[in-house]
Amino acid sequence: PAYRAIRLSEVVGLPPSVNYMAVASGILKLAADRLSMMDPEMAARLILRVSNSDDTHVLSRTRVATMPMDSVKRLVQACNSAIEYALPRIAGGRPRAIFWIERLRVVLEALSRLVLRLDPAMAEIVFNQALEYYRNDHVARDPLLTEPLHHILKRSWETLPKDRQTSRVLDLLSAPIVGMDGFTTSSERYPEPGWLIRDELSLPTRTPGNESRWQEIVSLLIRGLNTGGEARKRASVRIVEIAKKGLLSDAETSQVAQALWRSDHTEPNDLPGGTDLYEWVFLLLPQPQPGLAEQRFRHKWLDIDKFPQRNGADLDELLWQIGSAISGLNVDQRSLTLSDREQNYLAELVGQWAESRPLQKTIFFPNHQDIDRVRRAIFGLKSILLKVLIPEATATKLYEKIHKLKGSDTPGLELIVGIVRALPKRFDEIALLVRMELTSDDNDLVKNAAWGLHYWLKTASDPTHELLSPPDDLVREIGIIIATRRKVVLAQALQIAKWIFAEGNKDHRKIIGQLAVQGLGYLLNELRYDREHQQDEDFDVPLLRWGCTHLAMAMAEHGFGDDLTVARWLENAKEDPLPEVRHAQHPAFTHQREETTGTDDGSTS
Repeated sequence: PAYRAIRLSEVVGLPPSVNYMAVASGILKLAADRLSMMDPEMAARLILRVSNSDDTHVLSRTRVATMPMDSVKRLVQACNSAIEYALPRIAGGRPRAIFWIERLRVVLEALSRLVLRLDPAMAEIVFNQALEYYRNDHVARDPLLTEPLHHILKRSWETLPKDRQTSRVLDLLSAPIVGMDGFTTSSERYPEPGWLIRDELSLPTRTPGNESRWQEIVSLLIRGLNTGGEARKRASVRIVEIAKKGLLSDAETSQVAQALWRSDHTEPNDLPGGTDLYEWVFLLLPQPQPGLAEQRFRHKWLDIDKFPQRNGADLDELLWQIGSAISGLNVDQRSLTLSDREQNYLAELVGQWAESRPLQKTIFFPNHQDIDRVRRAIFGLKSILLKVLIPEATATKLYEKIHKLKGSDTPGLELIVGIVRALPKRFDEIALLVRMELTSDDNDLVKNAAWGLHYWLKTASDPTHELLSPPDDLVREIGIIIATRRKVVLAQALQIAKWIFAEGNKDHRKIIGQLAVQGLGYLLNELRYDREHQQDEDFDVPLLRWGCTHLAMAMAEHGFGDDLTVARWLENAKEDPLPEVRHAQHPAFTHQREETTGTDDGSTS
């Protein structure tokens, strides 16, 4: 039927649309969907021809992975030709230019997905093209092209091996900065090359061969910090990793400090503004005087005399700021030391938060701003509870609130770690709560319980916290989830199991070892790209293959190197068509992908 629909359009001469009225586009899109598995190249060509949006669902990661390489190369060539033809035409006046803008949006999105299959040399060519599109004034000024441009930059970068990424960092840092030198965009969401530079990425060292370029880059970023507006925000994103990795000279460090702390961007007794950086990050960046950022941070968020009591949104924000500072600085091997007075103050605030009314579960018109605010507060609280020992009465109230949060949009089971620390006598009761939620039929509760257990395991592994480890039967549940391939929480279970083998204790490895092998054996077949998979957000095949590969790598290093199932996963990973799995052998992509959802949404600074 799909081929008949295509033939009908050809014979009768039906165009996809006329004057923005659909004619054959609907039936051809349906034909593309039906052909996406048996004839993916034809399906892709139909979408390139008839789609008027970036909805190229027939080019999902799974379907791109199964496409013959010859087809991929032909489609990449077709996309490049279409982009080359369309780019000059988007500069014309509307309404005619809108046609070419829509075509360009579709083709850029398609190319961003096809690039995942290319070898490093070809992917780098696409990355070079993406940087050129980024610099194009006509692309920058049209909001319809913002998202596909972000995707082609991100995915072409993702496809590069780690060593090639390191060699290209200077190209990202030297890219034009929005808001400077006449470079303007239509949206603040326009992609920023600095977003691609991750913490784990090595930056090229300064050598006589690249010193002049480094100096130009630092000069550009200082000028951006001084310019203000959007330029200041984007320059600050790029300067963070450079400063943290110690790549600034003494003179440059002083200049960056002056630019960051300019009086027109910094109120007295406050931290620099206009950057969009988390406020604790300034403790890691150049400062006019040593310790100034920490002094200002404490004055703003830990001044007990100035803010004796907080509530509502103010309390949520304070908990987020303090907690994110504790966890963020810890990643960079720094710490935020709290005085006894500050600890008592925070303990009182935890008690106030525990007594506050939780958000109710919303079905219609949820207030996403409030939901995000409370989730941020919970994120901050879980770190604060490791630094502040709360009274038993406060811990009891917090435990009661966790029960109330179960039915809300903001479940907070990760807070059990602080409660276990404060209420060791209720250890069995708390473990039972985790056990019940981990086996619940409510998908949200199961996912939240898995992250709570993961955080408990990681925290208990650090002897400085003096925390009881979760019971063995809870650890075994992770192995059971993998062995039974429970969809809703499988991706999380794979990550938890990987952590247990890579950083956990040997007893827990024994508990889940054979269960993990059993599950990995089944998943070798169930996660084949060429199987027909239902559209299920909880069964994201590339994400699950990524998780299986990293679990197999950790197992191979801790007693399962001779297991045939583990060996097969490692061997398959070397030739995997998608970069997140293929690069797992040489960790170029070891960060948690897209917040574990398996989507291809954008990054944040």
